[in-house]
Amino acid sequence: MSARRPLKSGRCLQSSVVLLGVLTLASTGARAAPLRPLVSLARARVTYQLGRSLDPEVRRRAASTLVRMTPTPATVAALGQALATDRDWRVRQAACRTLGQLGRRARRALPVLERTLLGDCRPEVRIEVARSLIQINPRVRSVARALGRAVRNDQIADVRKLAARALGSMGRHAAPVLPDLERALATEQDGQVRRLLSQLLARIGHGAVPALVRLLSSSGRDVRFAATLALGRLGHRARQATGVVARLLDDRDPYVRSAGIWALGRLGSRDAVAPLVRLVREDEQAGMRKAAAIALGRIGPRAPGVVGALQHALQLDPSGRVRWAAAWALGRMGPRAAPAILALQRTLLRDPRDKVRGAAARALGSMGPRARRARRALRHACSRDGSPEVRRQTVAALRMIEGG
Repeated sequence: MSARRPLKSGRCLQSSVVLLGVLTLASTGARAAPLRPLVSLARARVTYQLGRSLDPEVRRRAASTLVRMTPTPATVAALGQALATDRDWRVRQAACRTLGQLGRRARRALPVLERTLLGDCRPEVRIEVARSLIQINPRVRSVARALGRAVRNDQIADVRKLAARALGSMGRHAAPVLPDLERALATEQDGQVRRLLSQLLARIGHGAVPALVRLLSSSGRDVRFAATLALGRLGHRARQATGVVARLLDDRDPYVRSAGIWALGRLGSRDAVAPLVRLVREDEQAGMRKAAAIALGRIGPRAPGVVGALQHALQLDPSGRVRWAAAWALGRMGPRAAPAILALQRTLLRDPRDKVRGAAARALGSMGPRARRARRALRHACSRDGSPEVRRQTVAALRMIEGG
């Protein structure tokens, strides 16, 4: 008798699937109302199989089938019960996947999902719980706390990664778990998880700035790098951290230095201008000088010396990448960089790099009528330059200057 029960359960499930097929056909027509009793019967049969079948494969198929039926509170409760008590991890995984596919309609199962995320012995189930919480997207403090504990403590990187993504979907509602996130970022060894934590802290907003500033003093290069990127993503909301980020320009690690330069450009504070000008003029590495020039272009001519430093780099820097960055930065400033018109004309006519000459032409065009005195140089380049791309850029610049 015991050997036959799973087979009988499988047949019952097959009959439930037949009823589900009737439901699917009826839902496409105008006469679905007469079939509603069959729909309820199908749902009841599948729910019964989920809780009572002796065959774990039947229970798993039942959990997967319920997603195709209109959910009821009883359906969600049965899936939550299976997730909490079923001994077969594949059944728990299927129940969790179905809850995630139900989206916000599965909010009643949130307490079970929280407990499973923190307590299930199978990483496959915990991964599915974190994925389901992304789909349900609850903005509930208790869920945020559970996800924060998972990010900090779970031994499986994929669980931590998905938990961080679930918190990221909560945005500023994840602020209550900032201490957990700070500790997690300080100790995380997986690069993808660190990147997600950095993005998550930026999404939380201004409230994450103190934690990120503390992380800048970490002895770990990757931690400092991730915290710097998060502050840069916050932009003007993290301007109070400009002084601390500026100290990273002297960091022993080049990756952290480059991240600090990028972040200063995003913060947009005038206090960042002096150290960036020093880098453009004095740093030995062309990559750092280029990054500093781009950062100055993002900040704009808010302090004296910006346009002058960029002109110096445009005319005298031995690296074509740095000269291009200086031309790009001056073009981004538009008419406010008018004192550099003469330097841009010289670059347009004399620089050996096509890309640099094209950037100089674009910069002159961005100044509009303020660059009228550069029309002669632009026309000369338009007729004589050996690069078709540079000639095209000069034509576009002349149109912008002449108002066409």
